[in-house]
Amino acid sequence: MKLQDEDDAGGLFHHHKLLMKLERQLFAHVRELGDLRTLSGFEEVLYCVLLDALDETLALDLSRMLVTHAVERVLHDPLRNITTVPHGISRAERMAAFFEQGCPFCEAKVDLAPAEPEPDDDCPCCEMLVREWRGEHADALRKFAGAQPRH
Repeated sequence: MKLQDEDDAGGLFHHHKLLMKLERQLFAHVRELGDLRTLSGFEEVLYCVLLDALDETLALDLSRMLVTHAVERVLHDPLRNITTVPHGISRAERMAAFFEQGCPFCEAKVDLAPAEPEPDDDCPCCEMLVREWRGEHADALRKFAGAQPRH
């Protein structure tokens, strides 16, 4: 993995070699881990929505600030490691189950979602959880599938 340059001005630690190195390495791994394409897309959605009501520069600044604040809030959210979605549910199914009509982010997420490979064969327990989850969200999944254009 190519790490960012040593002389990065964005880091916090410039006078402590170990902390500076760890910060640089952590940043590189977090950057690789994050779904930056979708975050960038959400920032564009915010910009477009805000542009209708605000000056171009202010809309750009606010969209960047709102995305940054949302990421920071997620990092401090005590529920960030908890999910009710079992292993084996595709990203498309998750989006369909929690889709909110009229939400610009939900609508943009459909366009921004990368193709997801089919999950591998799961254990019987995981397969049971997947069936139960799909049954619980069947109406939302059908409604979402019916609203999508056919390719």
